[in-house]
Amino acid sequence: MELPETDARTPSLPWVLKPAELASYGFAICVAIIGYEVVMRYGFNAPRIWVQDMVVMLVGGCFAIGGIVVLYEGSHIRITAIYDNAPARVQRWLDVLAAVVGFAYMALISYGAWINARLSIKLHETTGTSWDSPLPMILKIVLLVSAGVMCMIALTQTYRSMKRLVG
Repeated sequence: MELPETDARTPSLPWVLKPAELASYGFAICVAIIGYEVVMRYGFNAPRIWVQDMVVMLVGGCFAIGGIVVLYEGSHIRITAIYDNAPARVQRWLDVLAAVVGFAYMALISYGAWINARLSIKLHETTGTSWDSPLPMILKIVLLVSAGVMCMIALTQTYRSMKRLVG
């Protein structure tokens, strides 16, 4: 995984990249599982009951972990029509505003994820299908951890953008 220049990243959290790199293989696993399901369903008329639940859990977890990397590297999509034409001082203010709003958003997402994960654990939530796996509970915990890490990254980025603004 190639890293962008140092200024675009949050150097205080380098430990987020290795788990994300490993999670990226989850998409390949999903393709293999879906391929297996197609062969079993249409080739042998024996569909698997666990495929849908497993693929949804894997993809959801991979996207949540992918969000960490995107925020960490600053590689998310930006609409820069106004930003690029603004003076440097205004750009620094816009950076602070974006970082504060991003942190507030991630803090609220983390709070919501905490409520959902706590309730899911308390109820021992399962899929409710014939497989009845605990995947919803596991996914909600993954989403909580991912949101928490993204909240820390956003807080670090807020601090760095404020530091750039004042000096």
